[in-house]
Amino acid sequence: MAIKNCDECPIYRCGRRRYWLDRSRQRLVRLVDEEKVRHHAVSAIAQEYGYPSSWIHTEIPVQDGDRRRADILVKAEGAQCALIVIECKKRGIELTAAHKKQVLDYCHAAGSPYMVLTNGRDKRVWIVDHDSHRLTPVGDVPSFHELNESYLNHATDLRTLVCENDGSDDAYPIATGIGSGSAALDLARSIHERITASSSVFAEPCKWRNYTIVEDMGVGARSLGRIRGCWWNQGYRSFLVLSPEGNACVVRFKVGAHDRDSYTYLYVAVSVGARNHCTLAMCLDDPIQAEILEELMNNRSEHEFFADMAVDAIERRDSRSRRWTHSRSLKRS
Repeated sequence: MAIKNCDECPIYRCGRRRYWLDRSRQRLVRLVDEEKVRHHAVSAIAQEYGYPSSWIHTEIPVQDGDRRRADILVKAEGAQCALIVIECKKRGIELTAAHKKQVLDYCHAAGSPYMVLTNGRDKRVWIVDHDSHRLTPVGDVPSFHELNESYLNHATDLRTLVCENDGSDDAYPIATGIGSGSAALDLARSIHERITASSSVFAEPCKWRNYTIVEDMGVGARSLGRIRGCWWNQGYRSFLVLSPEGNACVVRFKVGAHDRDSYTYLYVAVSVGARNHCTLAMCLDDPIQAEILEELMNNRSEHEFFADMAVDAIERRDSRSRRWTHSRSLKRS
């Protein structure tokens, strides 16, 4: 697994800080310490080894319900066991027996036949025999095209396995407010269908109002916790956006119920790193806000609908930030 130099991998910035786009978590992750090594390893797995992005998982439990999280798991959608477990350490740190034991524990829990330990410069790879508990050092992990179907104990057709999730709406149920009327529920279902559609909204980067919608990361299934009174467990859609100044952020859309009232909302959150700021929350039970959304749905194409609302959310966040900064400067003076 070749670990590239930082300059050869896509890097984004927000202000003076540098980030990489973790598509598994659908978030911008600050490039510090161990994250630099993980970023390069993920890039190598996808670009050089040819694994589908849907197989590459970061910071994920080694098994359902397990509190231990592997740095990187290469695991097919729907598979019972992972194919590769990768543990990343800060560049320059010496790889020790304790590190090897750590990744071996993860490997046993995930049922993976391959385990990798790397610090960005040194890389060690083993084949794991779970029956005999034997470790065999090898030069590298297989590429996607070199995979043998016997590695995945429940599949005979790898191409079918990659496409196992058809992206149907049933996979992402919608949570609506118990007080929402029929008109609000109809509008909620229409917007939710757009958000959870299996097809990409932006097939290529799109310019909109001087902003660039760089990438549609698809529908998220990882929990983001509670944002603006709504639990973002799944069924949200994320886009990578660049401002005219080149600052990057992730904009997310979700239809859901507020946990403190009985209504349904369209939420739009702007995220950098682990921070999520919901700058738009449009109540679908409010006649005026519902009319605005219906007009956008009817008069704009799908990509124009998302692009326009994403830019509005970013500009609202930036406006709030400027007001807060101005207020702080007045207090100091």
